[in-house]
Formats: sequence, structure tokens, C-alpha cells
Amino acid sequence: MASNGKVPRWLEWAREIQAISQIGSQYAHNEYDRQRYHRLREIAAEIFSAYTQIDYPKLERIFCDQIGYATPRVDVRAAVFKDDKLLMVRERVDGCWTMPGGWADVGERPAEAVEREVWEEAGFHVKAVKVVGIYDNNRIEPLQISTLSRLSSYAS
Repeated sequence: MASNGKVPRWLEWAREIQAISQIGSQYAHNEYDRQRYHRLREIAAEIFSAYTQIDYPKLERIFCDQIGYATPRVDVRAAVFKDDKLLMVRERVDGCWTMPGGWADVGERPAEAVEREVWEEAGFHVKAVKVVGIYDNNRIEPLQISTLSRLSSYAS
């Protein structure tokens, strides 16, 4: 993986080590291989912790929760307007307010994902009409992600 000049090289290395650890742990055939991949996960967490303000134990738990083949995950958010009001929902994790959204399922189009997320989180049927922006976590100056949605009906 070559450096793109914007993402610090240490971050690229740590991400790659973590991904190798995650994939290897998934497909390891014996306990010795699992131990080696576990050590790679620890090294990745140590690197992240050394260059950020995030505690090692927290990073280790986050990395440990990542299972299966490491692949990009797509998050969608919906900006739903009605009568000049913006729909917001509370996050279960921290209780903070956010636009409805979440992870897209494998093979799901972004429009389908955001419509489903609004239904699941707020109980409203919406129609995605436009992608407003995309946020690339690897960019220094990120663009905002949001999908404009039109409220089509209320849930009962």
C-alpha cells in the first residue's frame, strides 16, 4: 500500500496490520496462528495508541470486536426535512442526537440503505432523492456525507 501523501504513513501501516490480523484470525487453522494474529492486533493497537490520545485497552477492545474479512464499511445518513424541520434521532451508544442512518448491508444500494435506516430508527417511510456528499475517512479535508430524503408517509 503506497502512501497517498495525505494520510500519515504510521496510520496506513497500523490499518494494514489490523486488517491482516482480522483476516488471519478469521481463517487461522490452529491456535499458534491465532496467537500470531492476536499479536499483530496488539501491535496495531499500540501504534494507534502511540500516535493518538486513545487508550490502548479501548483500541484493543475495538479491534477485537472486528471479525470476519476486513472490508470497507459504508455508513449512510439521511437529512429528512418536513416543514423546514430536520429529523434527528438519539444514538443508543451515547444518547447524542444525529441524523438517522447506519451501516449499509452487503449488496444494498445507498438509497435503499438510508431508506431502511430511517424506517428502523424513526419509523418513517422516506424516498431518497439525492446524494449530497461523500465523506472519505482517508482525506485530510473531508466532505460531508448525507443523503437528502423526502418524508413520504408517517409510520403508524
